[in-house]
Amino acid sequence: MGDSSTSRPVYSQYNFVFLEEVEENENFFFILIKKLKIQMLLKRFIIILFFSGITNSLFAQILMERTYRWGEMITQKDTIQCYLEERENKYSNKVRYKLKSDDKRPLKIKSANMVQIKFNDEEIYDRINNVQNEFVLLKRLTSGPVRLYKENLNNDSSTTVALGGTMIYARPTPDFYYLVKHDQIYIMSKLTFRESLKKIFTNNPEFEKLIHEIKYREFINNIEEIVNDYNKMASN
Repeated sequence: MGDSSTSRPVYSQYNFVFLEEVEENENFFFILIKKLKIQMLLKRFIIILFFSGITNSLFAQILMERTYRWGEMITQKDTIQCYLEERENKYSNKVRYKLKSDDKRPLKIKSANMVQIKFNDEEIYDRINNVQNEFVLLKRLTSGPVRLYKENLNNDSSTTVALGGTMIYARPTPDFYYLVKHDQIYIMSKLTFRESLKKIFTNNPEFEKLIHEIKYREFINNIEEIVNDYNKMASN
């Protein structure tokens, strides 16, 4: 009879030990990867909580820093008496207001939809189409036949740029002055201010001489006083 035996794998004690080690290593790496994933998720969660806390803190601080004052705003459709957020000289983009002083969150309206804001008829902000062809609310600096407004397009006095580690301070953003007479807005500029003033300061020989002689920088430095003087003479 021929040899009918077939080759079979031989399992020794070494084979079983090796397989057990492989299985243990696989379990070890699986547990290790799982722990690393959990640690990464925990770190992300902590980071999210951290920045969320900062954001909420900053948001709360901003809300606390805003002050509201009783006044009146005239929109293109209505007149509303309410508590308005105080600004120094200008309302742009949106105007925040509250119907009650203890309201937690303010309402908002676009400045472009506003006509005027009044605080006790003493402090007035009027709608002006500015040098950027945008409608903003600017504080009225003089009242009378000629009204004066001032606008700075940048909240900062200057901009800072870093080049190669060296701090470079750019020139401050200039102020823009607007004179309004008979609802006509005149933007003051060095090139055109004389022609504009001839249309504004009319029927006054003293101011005709002033227009001819005054330099632009001198005029800008004294603009509020000059406009007030003209209004006083015009009202007499």
